[in-house]
Amino acid sequence: MALDHNKNSLDEIFAEIEEQRAFEYDTGECPALVPVYLSSTSGLSGMAEDEWADLEELLQAPSSDPRSDWERAVVCLTDHELFSEHGLHVDLTCQNWQPTKKQAAILIDFVEQRFSDWPKGDGTLAFAYRDARCILFQQKLWVYDRQRLAEEKSERPQAKVKKPKAFAQIDKALTGVKAHVDSLELDALIRRLCRSINFKTDLQALNYLVDRFVESKHVHLGKRDARKVVNRIVAEQASANRPKRGADTIPVVNEWSDHEMAEFAQDRLRDAVDANGDPVIYVFKGDVCDLHEGSRRMLSEAQFGTILDSNTLWLRRKGEDDKRIEFAPKQIVRHNYNRLDKEYAVLAEVKSSPFFASDGRRVDTAGYDKLSETFLDCELDVPPVSAEPSLTEVNEAKQLLIEEMMGDFPFEGVVDRQERMNRGLHNVSGSEPMPSIAHAVCMCIERSVRDLIVGPTPVYAPTKPAPGTGAGRLVGAITLAATGRKAAAEPMPTSDEEYAKVMGAHINHSSEFTFFDNMNAAISLGSFASNVSEGRVRTRLLGSSRMVEADVRHTWVAAANNIKGTSEILRRMVMIELDAKTPNPENRTGFRHPDLEAWTQENRPKLVWAILTLVQNWVAKGMKPWTGRPKASFEAWSRVMGGILRDAEIRGFLENEARLRSYGATGGDNGVEMFIQHLASTHVDGTLFRAGGTAEVRGRKGLAVFSIREELNVADDGKPLLLDGWGYNRDDGSYNHARGIVTAFRETARRAYEVTSFEGNQEVRYAISFMEAPDPQSQNQYFWEMSKHRID
Repeated sequence: MALDHNKNSLDEIFAEIEEQRAFEYDTGECPALVPVYLSSTSGLSGMAEDEWADLEELLQAPSSDPRSDWERAVVCLTDHELFSEHGLHVDLTCQNWQPTKKQAAILIDFVEQRFSDWPKGDGTLAFAYRDARCILFQQKLWVYDRQRLAEEKSERPQAKVKKPKAFAQIDKALTGVKAHVDSLELDALIRRLCRSINFKTDLQALNYLVDRFVESKHVHLGKRDARKVVNRIVAEQASANRPKRGADTIPVVNEWSDHEMAEFAQDRLRDAVDANGDPVIYVFKGDVCDLHEGSRRMLSEAQFGTILDSNTLWLRRKGEDDKRIEFAPKQIVRHNYNRLDKEYAVLAEVKSSPFFASDGRRVDTAGYDKLSETFLDCELDVPPVSAEPSLTEVNEAKQLLIEEMMGDFPFEGVVDRQERMNRGLHNVSGSEPMPSIAHAVCMCIERSVRDLIVGPTPVYAPTKPAPGTGAGRLVGAITLAATGRKAAAEPMPTSDEEYAKVMGAHINHSSEFTFFDNMNAAISLGSFASNVSEGRVRTRLLGSSRMVEADVRHTWVAAANNIKGTSEILRRMVMIELDAKTPNPENRTGFRHPDLEAWTQENRPKLVWAILTLVQNWVAKGMKPWTGRPKASFEAWSRVMGGILRDAEIRGFLENEARLRSYGATGGDNGVEMFIQHLASTHVDGTLFRAGGTAEVRGRKGLAVFSIREELNVADDGKPLLLDGWGYNRDDGSYNHARGIVTAFRETARRAYEVTSFEGNQEVRYAISFMEAPDPQSQNQYFWEMSKHRID
């Protein structure tokens, strides 16, 4: 309905409506409604689509409540544009309501269909007519009331809004500008305002200042240029107004920028120290870490945030003079945790015993050593080490390590203790040296001289013929003396993927020893061999998704019963051979120290003194490198270790390399040569073999025949030797048929081999070959005759 808002009363409005009434109606048929015939819905073209859709839906699918349906229909009509264009004609008593023709047609149709059968108690058709008039009239009054209230509100005088204090200050400053201002004057004006207004937080004031500059006829700047000038000066002034950062500076998180808070956090953590004066946080390969229980711990983002909160204080301004303490903002924690330009101390290694740095300097003070980037976690009361140890001190050091700590171990099958000491400690004239003792001493001292070795270190390989000989006990005593805790023994990984996870853990924690124990299968992991010889490993740091390359700083140890491996693996080892010469070595008695672990723990200060004395003796004599033949790929290690042992008069360094090679194949890469070594060591020249059975070969009467299948099942110290493609059944753990063996051994027997064995202490080499012939008793089967000849 179009209302004339100049009229002030309902009477005037209704009088206008009466004058506009120009509709035809038949009061005889329907006193209150005008019946209009509509032939089609095209007559409803004036209705909006959504309004007609609502009506059509209502007519086609009415609900069970007629009253609700009727109210919905009336509301749809009152929302239609015809309502405002033509109006609904009513008097003050709502008795003479007149709808438009189109509205009337729809209402009549709807009422006749839905209300003709109403029960008398609920109402009549006349009641429906009257009810419709009331509903529509009420809608009309609501529209009018809304328009009237809007009109009154617009005419009501507005209360004067008081400008913010900052706006008043800006207006006052610009009021004094009476002439054109140059760039310097504009700069001075903005800086004066910055002293009283914090534009960094009051963006409304900053926008107001820009708008006033644009409006001023004395400041010739467009809006973009004005904003650039204001932003630049506000940033400069905010930095100048902030107090100088000192020890007591506390950032206000809703006033400082993220960049400023990030730099503050890094500066504080970089300078933060613990009660001992050591850094509270470090970095390794670009990721943050700290010290935890004597190991390096790579930090998660949450752990980093906790350390930041423990070493910094943050405030948030709640009012003019109200500041409250809170934790560091999350975006600052995340940024500083992931940033590339970390400035924290580098933690390359964690050691638990005094050591010698790369320049020969002895580091024996607990805490972080910046030059070597190493943390020394050691509180031992070690006896003083002479700058130039005397011969007596050197001999005492050797006696502590070789006789006291390692005197009970049957090195190289020498059961008599005195003989071992004569050969390995006292160097009795005419006696043979004991390389195994020399290598055990190397394992003791390597942690203290690792920084002096520029390059990789080999694997120390304690090997023995039977369990209980003492390899694990020896490794435990040495690692306890060197680091204060026994190295944790772990099985050798069986795949490169599993090995990568193990190495990642050792690199992350800065382990001092990596000890693989009880290796009953041949070692053939290519990644293991590569890491040992190259001295580097590619791994993923804990808590990080990126791969890094790190130096291998730990000491390798691999113990086994008759250690096995390819020649590529074995050449990376130094052997420590143990043999108690008894079928039950675990039953031995008469040890010098029955509880060796407790004795080592109690005497660790003296043992550490002994290790440092042997190294200091070499340093005092000029750190002259060993000039003997170095171990291939480990030349730096050979020069350092050989020099220390030479100056300490410990003989036998690297003199059992040939014997070590006898434990594996000469150039093999899949264990086949190890099987040939087994056949050569257990059978004589002319021995006959079949793939499966042992029946006598026709025409070779009297000659015993051996089964390759049975030999495979006992070739690994009485257990099956696992060879790929030879028919090993993993379900029952044995070779139980000869089908795969025939093909594999036929190919193996086509080439000649050279094996090495020992007869006493003498190395003997043999040439091994096989002659193949068809088996006269079985079609498509073969037998082989082994040829074994000594090489002079």
